[in-house]
Amino acid sequence: MKSGNPQLIRQYNQDTIKNLIFEKGPITKTMIANLTSLSVPTVNKIVDDLEASGLVCQDAEIEGNIGRKAKSYKINKDAENFIVFFFLRGCFNAMLTDYFGNKIAEKKIEIFDSKSSFKESFGAVCQAIDEFLKIRPIEKISAIGLGIPGIVNEAGVVSQIPSIPSWDGIILKDQLSERYPVPVYVENDVKLMTVGYFHKELISRYENMVLLYISEGLGAGIIINRKLYKGFKCFAGEYGYMLIDGSYTQKTLSSYGSLEITLKRYVEKFEKGQILTEAEKDEYYNLIAAIITNFSVVLNPEAIAIRGSAVDRAAIGLIREKVERMIPKVCVPEMVLLTNDDYGFNGVINFCQASVTSKISVVDQKGI
Repeated sequence: MKSGNPQLIRQYNQDTIKNLIFEKGPITKTMIANLTSLSVPTVNKIVDDLEASGLVCQDAEIEGNIGRKAKSYKINKDAENFIVFFFLRGCFNAMLTDYFGNKIAEKKIEIFDSKSSFKESFGAVCQAIDEFLKIRPIEKISAIGLGIPGIVNEAGVVSQIPSIPSWDGIILKDQLSERYPVPVYVENDVKLMTVGYFHKELISRYENMVLLYISEGLGAGIIINRKLYKGFKCFAGEYGYMLIDGSYTQKTLSSYGSLEITLKRYVEKFEKGQILTEAEKDEYYNLIAAIITNFSVVLNPEAIAIRGSAVDRAAIGLIREKVERMIPKVCVPEMVLLTNDDYGFNGVINFCQASVTSKISVVDQKGI
């Protein structure tokens, strides 16, 4: 039983019920009362208020315990809308969605290059938002989310973003919030891909996972106890700085880590359409196996997902065999091959949904 500030308690109870309707709906008021241990009058009042506000709506009636049919409730998908962006293959893909992430409209922004000024690149994002606002007014937009190819620290400052260098050092969230009066979330693209994949595919089975991204850039997302783990300087998952051997320990490392320098040789060759020799493939897979081994020793996740250049299902089997020779077989995580980047959008939408379902700080935006 919660005690304290009545207004805070009511907000907490409302968030709890809203989350439950989102996760379990269609659901009856009696079911909600049983699952939350809240009184029936409290549940009745909150559900009625949510229905009056348009956030939830009635669904089909459900048979009750004594033969009576009871009204069931679900989230009204049209009550909340999100505008989401995800940077992919040199451009921003943008969507206007309903609450559940169903696409209402989409747009691709292709003007980004290393020479774009902040005014040009930021203006292109704002132009896309303004076009979506012609379809849904700002009053219907509950959150704006962006997945970007750079690091976003605890203060919201963007860094290490070679694809859009004019954003380096910018607090992008504040720039957008000044223009649009809605919650704004900006996060690293790989970390959002991790959140999206975990929530869509693994959350019912696992507590912990790692996603490895191996392409033009390297990065990883880490889920611990169902929360995104970023580290105290948001550096967790930057496995390009791992030291697999001692060959780089005497060198000065700056924008690239020693492992990233090595992996890039194989990635760049593959991206140019060149065929890796069998010896190169073996060394490439050895490096990936070493990365997985290191993550397994430190975190011991149940699953590791891989989205990477020159990695197919056959390669996953070979990599697994290599890992099994380095650590006990029982400790080897499930290895999953990701074949598309759609989970990035899922992750942005997860962040936006959390902003709607929890108005008070019971949900940590760092660990959706």
